[in-house]
Order: sequence, then C-alpha cells, then structure tokens
Amino acid sequence: MIVVLGLYGFASRADAEPDRGHLVLAARVGIQATVMISDDDSPQGSGPLVDLEAGWRFNRWLSAGLFVAYSSMQDSVIDPFDPMTTYDLDARFFDAGPRIQFHYEGAFAGIGVGLVRNRETWDGSVSWSSGTISELHVGFTFPKLDRYAIQLVAMLTSSALEYDAQIHSMRFAAGVQF
Repeated sequence: MIVVLGLYGFASRADAEPDRGHLVLAARVGIQATVMISDDDSPQGSGPLVDLEAGWRFNRWLSAGLFVAYSSMQDSVIDPFDPMTTYDLDARFFDAGPRIQFHYEGAFAGIGVGLVRNRETWDGSVSWSSGTISELHVGFTFPKLDRYAIQLVAMLTSSALEYDAQIHSMRFAAGVQF
C-alpha cells in the first residue's frame, strides 16, 4: 500500500489525463461474493473475477464504454425436500454491456447494464440460462506510469435470470488501465 501511495506522488493529475477525448482500455482481476436467490434454495459462495473494458474518455469527467466479465462461484446446497441430500453447485457467469463513468481526479463512479449468461452445473448436470445485469461501481485510478495506470474497483451487481432467480454480487478487483 505504501508503494502504491508513493507512486501517486510521481505524477501530477494534469499530466495523467489529457483534457481531450481518447481511447481507454482496462483489464482487472479480483474476487466476487455471490448469492443466488430462487424459490427452492439460495446458494452462496465466492470465486474469481475477470473484468475487461474498452471505452472512450470524452473529457476529464466522463467516459463510456463496453465491458465483458467472467466470474464463478461454488457451493454445496441442501435439498429443501430431503435435508440428508446435498448438491454441489458450480456456477459460471458471463456478463457484457455498456458502462458509463463519472470521474473526479483519480476517483470514479458509474453504472453499467447488460446481459448475463449463466452456466450452472448441479452434480454433473449442466444447464444454461440468460438474463439481465445491472451494476454500480466505484474506484480509483492512480496516475499513469509510462503507458498504464493502476486501478482499484468495487462493484455491486444484480442479475435477473429467465427462471425467476436473482443473483447479487459484491466484486472487488485490481488491474491496469491503458
């Protein structure tokens, strides 16, 4: 943490982001904590997160772009009809959609909406479902060092799947912005 904060002092914010439009690319990795809410059960777990973004920074305060993300979770769920039986769940989520962000100095906050594709494996039986995702996120971009900048992001996401399940996640990631 001291090293990261020390890096902040080596570049001024005015040099880090020009006040004209430019392309921004970001790659982040992290972890998510997820709960799936449906009629029968509510599995919950954590797993890895990969978030990629390509966008346009219109000025110092506004950017918009597209994101794609992959995340997963695992859990053992007790059968609501037979408490002596458990099922192992392996859920994988693929998200994509547009995102808009508002910036002030290094801090940013934004929203995203999109589509989610969910692959669930229950004790070897695979099923796919689709739905929508919405997200709120906040983060911080440190000043650029050469051609990249370190980024920290926290996100809250909510998804509604076609079989009336809801998925809520808390995501934390670190990465680089080019």
